[in-house]
Amino acid sequence: MHLQFPQLKHENEAKSFISELKEYNSEINGDGKLSEYLDKYSYEEWIEKINQDSDLAKVTKDRIPSYTYFYMNRRKRIVGIITIRTALNKFYLNENGHIGYSVRPTERKKGYATKMFKAALKQSKKLGMERVLLICDKINKGSAKVIKRCGGKFAGEKYSKYFDEVVEKYWIVL
Repeated sequence: MHLQFPQLKHENEAKSFISELKEYNSEINGDGKLSEYLDKYSYEEWIEKINQDSDLAKVTKDRIPSYTYFYMNRRKRIVGIITIRTALNKFYLNENGHIGYSVRPTERKKGYATKMFKAALKQSKKLGMERVLLICDKINKGSAKVIKRCGGKFAGEKYSKYFDEVVEKYWIVL
């Protein structure tokens, strides 16, 4: 299992991943807007977008620098997707945090989320980050467990008007 920066050759697998999330009526988090681009634009345009998001010279003031990765197995199947935001604006500080992720529904409860998250934390450190803020829905006990297993320290909860639910905040020092 490894983090892989998305490439054009992953298009069919990426479409399969998003299709499975939709089939299971699963929330789609941390996909760098892949789902939106597949619905409205194209996979190629999404690749351009995430390349631009990770190129600090091209990130505009209204954008957040970020790195989106596929978490792939040896057979090149996407098990998960994760986005690391290296800076936060007011919205991300209050609503989403530094990292968002999704795991393929048929691959859940197998420990992949924790492994993917640990790999993302290592990558965050390589990107020069010293700590990361994580935010999850209070009712998402699975995500909270992953965050705690990876060293997350509870920092409080609040009602999110944007998501219309209570969210929990955690910090991890890298």
